[in-house]
Order: sequence, then structure tokens, then C-alpha cells
Amino acid sequence: MNILYRTYDGSPEPFGGFESKITDALNRSNSEYSVLLADDDFIALDGIDRCVDFLEQNPGFAVAHGDYLYFWVDQGSRKCVNWKPVYDRRSLAHPDPAFRLRHHLSHYPSNATFYAVHQTTLLKHVLMQVVQSGLRSVVFRELYSTGVTVILGKTKYLNVFYSAKDRHSGRVQSVPDIAHLRAGPAYREEENHFKDALTSYLSEHSTLSAKASKATVEAALSGYLKRTLPTEQRYLERTVISARESLSSRGLGEVYDCFRGMYRTAFPKDIYSTRRAQCWIMLKGRLVWINYEDFKSIGKFVLSNTFGIQQP
Repeated sequence: MNILYRTYDGSPEPFGGFESKITDALNRSNSEYSVLLADDDFIALDGIDRCVDFLEQNPGFAVAHGDYLYFWVDQGSRKCVNWKPVYDRRSLAHPDPAFRLRHHLSHYPSNATFYAVHQTTLLKHVLMQVVQSGLRSVVFRELYSTGVTVILGKTKYLNVFYSAKDRHSGRVQSVPDIAHLRAGPAYREEENHFKDALTSYLSEHSTLSAKASKATVEAALSGYLKRTLPTEQRYLERTVISARESLSSRGLGEVYDCFRGMYRTAFPKDIYSTRRAQCWIMLKGRLVWINYEDFKSIGKFVLSNTFGIQQP
């Protein structure tokens, strides 16, 4: 194989200038198709060939990929003892880019496009869009890149072995933690930045108006958040919304009942001493502060002054 090996220093750019470095590497290649490969992955060249053949025969598709597998190795015998697919075995061939975006983010990351076979020009375009967007968080840069990809074209899953990763190699990383990001003070600004950038891109690359594009992006991000946030977080976020609505039309007693019912549904066991849950409520539920000691002693939640009311 004809391999050009280059190394890149770190940089102060977000994520170490990740997209800029890949773009520079791609600019040094004359290949029509490109695949990104992490340093802890195995790649199947036959699978790549099949994907390239498909893309050459189907110009309406942006990317193609096959089966990408996690496998487990017994440390004693060094034999493979189990495996499972990393991504869903599904294609996204709908002709409407707005539909593709909503469906894709609502099922992300089980249908990620990052390691699929791309046309080199398309991959460079996607990466440069991320750089130019100015987004700083890893999670929104990743969502933006995959969103741009599915806006530009369809995605294809082929029933062929494509790539694999040792599940216990020590290198497997989780999907960027949207829950952790949402705990920070800069989340809302970054989310709005993401929605504005993707709305503008969708509007420019579809027949949708700016208003319709914005509604599509809102729905797509909402679908992603519903999929990725743990059940208890979704319950508590809905509780905040319910409490907002209740405060304008009902007495505090009904608000307490709402909180108590939702909390017991989300946390059926007594976890008042669980530090993780307390931390989430403190950081994520800035609109609502739950005092566990008061709940245990009087059976009611104490509402935060963020609602503009007096604590009982």
C-alpha cells in the first residue's frame, strides 16, 4: 500500500483543530474517495471496495458503510468470545433533506456517518463547514458535521463486513456527553449557535424557507435529545415544564403533587442519598431545586426562587 504518514501538533482550536488537520491531510491526497479510520479500529478493504462501487453507481448518496462491529476478546485464550454491531443496519434513502435530517438526528449515534466512505470533495466540504461554523463543543461539532452530510445526500448501509473495534481495548470512548454539556453555563448559547448554523445550511441546500428550516432543525435536535438523555432526566425536564404551566393557573399544592408524582415515576426507589442524582438536579434543573431533607420530612418538594415565588 502506498502510505503517506504525517503527524500534526496540537493547536488551540476547538478539539485541537481536528477538522482542519483532516482537511489538510485530504488536500494531500488525489483519491476520489476517502475513509476516516481511528487508530484503534480494524478496517476491511473489501468492505470499502463495495462501498466505493455503490457510490460510483448511485450519485445521489453522500456516504456508504457496512457492518461496524464491537468484539470482545477473552484475555486468557485471546479468542473472540462475543460481538455486536456498533451502528444500526439501516439506510436513509428518503429524497427530502429535511426528512433525512430529522430522522438521522433522532436515531443518532446509532447511524453515525463519520467513518463511512465519502467522496473526498464532500468530506472536505463537510469538515470545512464545521470549522467555519465556529462551534466549540465536540458534541455540537459532531452533530453539525453529520447533519450537513445527510442534508447533502442519502446514506447507504451495505450487508458487508466493514470495520471492527476491540470493545475492551481501553481506547473506546463514549459518544460526546450532551448531558454533561447541558450542565454548563454556556450550553444555551452553544445550542442556539448550532441551530442557527444548521438552519442556515439547510435553507441554502433545500427548497425550505428559513422558517421551515428552523422548525426542522428544532425537531431534529429535540429528537436527538429525547434519545440521548436518560429517562430520569427526561422526566425531570418535563416536570419543569409542567411546573411552569401550573404556576400560572394552579395553587402550589398541585405543583407539589406534580413534582412528587413525576419524581416517584422517575426514581421508584429511595435514592435521596445518591450523589449523582442530586448533582444532576442541582446542575441541570436550575429552574427547580429539590431539597431532599424537606421532601423526606414533609413529603413536599421545595421550589426554587427561580420561579419568582416564595419558598414555603
